[in-house]
Amino acid sequence: MCSSDLPKPRMVIAGIYIANKEFIKAENSYKKAIELNGNLIPPRLALAALYGMQGKKSLTEKELQKALEVDPKSMHVLNTLASFYFAAKNFGKVEETFRKIISQYPDHSEPYIRLSNYFLATGKPADAEKVLKEAIEKNPKATILKSRLAELLLDKREFDQAASYIETVIKEKPKDFRTLYLNGRLQLANRNVKKAVEELELSVKGQPRFAPARFFLGLAYRSAGNLQSAKAEFTEAIRLAPRLEKAVLALATIHMESRDYDLALEEVQKVLDKHPSHPPANLLAGDIKLRQGKPDKAAEHFLKVIKNAPKDPRGYARLGFVYRLKKENNKAIRQFEKALAINPKLIDVLGMITAIYMANGQPDKAISRINAQMERLPKNAMLHHLMGRVYVAANNADMAEKSFKRAIDLQNGLVTVYLDLGKLYARQKSFDNAIKQYTEASKLNPGLIPPYMLLGTIYELKGDTDSAVSNYKKALNINPRFAPAANNLAWLYAEHGGNIDIALSLAETAKEEAPDSPEVSDTLGWIYYKKGAYLKAASLFADTLEKRPNNPVIHYHLGMAYYKSGDKKLARQELLKSLELDKNFPGSEEAQKTLKEIEAG
Repeated sequence: MCSSDLPKPRMVIAGIYIANKEFIKAENSYKKAIELNGNLIPPRLALAALYGMQGKKSLTEKELQKALEVDPKSMHVLNTLASFYFAAKNFGKVEETFRKIISQYPDHSEPYIRLSNYFLATGKPADAEKVLKEAIEKNPKATILKSRLAELLLDKREFDQAASYIETVIKEKPKDFRTLYLNGRLQLANRNVKKAVEELELSVKGQPRFAPARFFLGLAYRSAGNLQSAKAEFTEAIRLAPRLEKAVLALATIHMESRDYDLALEEVQKVLDKHPSHPPANLLAGDIKLRQGKPDKAAEHFLKVIKNAPKDPRGYARLGFVYRLKKENNKAIRQFEKALAINPKLIDVLGMITAIYMANGQPDKAISRINAQMERLPKNAMLHHLMGRVYVAANNADMAEKSFKRAIDLQNGLVTVYLDLGKLYARQKSFDNAIKQYTEASKLNPGLIPPYMLLGTIYELKGDTDSAVSNYKKALNINPRFAPAANNLAWLYAEHGGNIDIALSLAETAKEEAPDSPEVSDTLGWIYYKKGAYLKAASLFADTLEKRPNNPVIHYHLGMAYYKSGDKKLARQELLKSLELDKNFPGSEEAQKTLKEIEAG
């Protein structure tokens, strides 16, 4: 027998024919290989694949069934048959085939995972969850099954359930890249951003080519305010998994937030070119066009969302926002109400309705609308939080306090309620009560910057410099380039005997991050003044006054810089202006003293 009369060479020859698009010759070669040994599965699978390439569905199925007759328990053949049925949209047969594999291999994880993936692909997450739970009962030591179920629960935002499985997976495989990925996702969902970044960075280090970890690390970086690192991770996730559309849209979102609107639309268009009716892509495209000042173009995208996803409240809410921008308030309210009819828990949408009423000088209507929603959701803490904000805007501090406290009673983990209650107390100069609320907020989410910033501000007002410094440092531990914290800490160091060189470094960082901020420029200028760089200081103060022309402190600073640089005429002019604006600003005594020296000299 010559070598060409063996099955394997025949298959090689068939492959050459396929490459040359000589499909009939390829078919004959596969058939000859089957004739030579009818008990071999590879030639039958290859022939089935050839028929599939040509769209010959009945012949494809026939060959796969013949392969199955050769080995009825072949997992590979059964998986191939299931894939064929899925492509042919014969979904009943898909499930039947996977169930057959499971019955033959009940101790294997793969068939359960494949069946759950099928349910997910066909929009049946509850069935996918059920399959994985059944699999875990039969295979309690299979960590991969628990990992997949945890990931599914995270996708469904059922975080408490997911946490229980993740806890078990951590005990079984604490350093596995999938375990780190899952825990990172859970930490991110719980807004523990710093821990999320740590876990996801370790996951990526363990398996650099795992695109989902890259994607969620990008989300974590974004939450931490590190947009450049977020961009890098989304870009790498897309390179590893070009079909990961949520990464494409996340990258587009970063571009949008960075005001790179053309780049943002370019990324979104990649998704819309493939799926013109894609709801999330149309939502994002609409948001970008809103930011470009094109509300009518934005509305076109939101109308597509409404048409293709009529049960998605976001399309109605965004369209309502367009109408609000155009000052068509009645139309806006109608769209917002449609969104709330679909999901009554959309408190931000209700907030837009109440904002319209408040802007129209109708606080009673705003309060009445919230009360109507409370009848439907009497124990919704966010509703009471919104009510508190409305009362603040209506200058009813007592009712605002009661509403905020009721929100905390219903759900004591809402950081923003503590912050708002703290701000209310701060406005009333009840600083100790404000500190108590901000401290509670920082305990609830140690990775959140605002509580530390607010605490720093309150301690400054109380004259407790050490505590203010401590809290600004905590904010910078979370984000070392957070401009407001760097600026405030630099100012305290400069004014209260701190290291002036560290103050300068902090102020320069703040200037890099917020180059247009007059407060940052004033701080940096004052530090230059303290270091004797009077001309550089004067230049910064002069620029700052263009944005804050009626700020007495800045006029004072500029006057002192002129005085130290020898220009007494301009110094006198600026110092007089500072005192004209406010005779008792911080530094007014020094201004008066310097003016006397100028007059005497």
